Amino acid sequence: MNEEEREAREAAARIGIDLPDQCVPGVVENLRLLAHHAALLNAAPEETHAA
Repeated sequence: MNEEEREAREAAARIGIDLPDQCVPGVVENLRLLAHHAALLNAAPEETHAA
């Protein structure tokens, strides 16, 4: 199990989800996408953030 798969399983476990093996790749991809969006938001000037 690689680091991303471990993180996906841990994220699911934190909210009480038993993550089936076949779902791990999709969860990994969604976590990558969320991390990308978070980086974009963190890099944006404060005045561009919605209130």
